[in-house]
Amino acid sequence: MSEEHVKGGLEKVVGRIKEAAGALAGDEHLKAEGQFDQVKGGAHQAWGDVKDAARNLADRVHGTTATRETAAESDRVPLGPRERP
Repeated sequence: MSEEHVKGGLEKVVGRIKEAAGALAGDEHLKAEGQFDQVKGGAHQAWGDVKDAARNLADRVHGTTATRETAAESDRVPLGPRERP
C-alpha cells in the first residue's frame, strides 16, 4: 500500500466525520467540506493505483520485482521464454 492510498483513506474517513457532524449540526458548509474531502481522498487513492500500476509495468519491462508488492504468482502473465513455467 502506497503513501497515496493511506493519505486517501484518511481523507475519506475525515470527510465522512465532517459530513456527519455537519448534518447533525445543520451546518451545510461543514457537510459540503466533508463531501469534498471524501472526493479528494478518492482521487488520492486513484492516483496511488496509477502509480502502483506504472511501477508494476516498469518492473515487468525491466524484469525486476524488487521488494514492492506484486500480483500473486498465479496472476502473472509470462513475458518471455525465461518466465514460462
